[in-house]
Amino acid sequence: SDNKAENIKKFDDVYSSEINKSYDGSYLDKIVTMVDAKEKFNIKINDINKDSKIILINSSNGEKQDMTYTENNEFVLTTKLDEGVNYGILMDNKLIGGIRVVNELDKADKEKIYEEVMKSLQCGI
Repeated sequence: SDNKAENIKKFDDVYSSEINKSYDGSYLDKIVTMVDAKEKFNIKINDINKDSKIILINSSNGEKQDMTYTENNEFVLTTKLDEGVNYGILMDNKLIGGIRVVNELDKADKEKIYEEVMKSLQCGI
C-alpha cells in the first residue's frame, strides 16, 4: 500500500543470536523485538544508567533474570528464550520493552505478533 506510516518500523526483527538494544529515555528503541528461534541469545542494552536494575521477565511463568552491567556501559544477559513466550524487560520495575522468539520469523505475520506483544506489554506483562 502507499500508506507511509506502514514503512516506519515499529519493531526490530533479529535473525542472529545477538539482540542489541538502546534505551531512548522512555523505552527501548524499538519497544518490541522479534527474534528468530535460536539455542541461546546474547542480549545487550545501551544507554541505561548503571545504577538501574534491569530484569528480563518471562510473562508465562513469571521467572525473572537480572541483567549485568559491564565496563562497556551496557547491560548484558546470555540466556535461553522460549519460543512463543513474551518476555518483558523491566528497568527499576518499569516495563521498557518486550522480546518474542518466533520460529521461522521470516515467514511469520510480524504485524500480528507485534500487536500481541504490545497488548501483553500494555497489560503490564
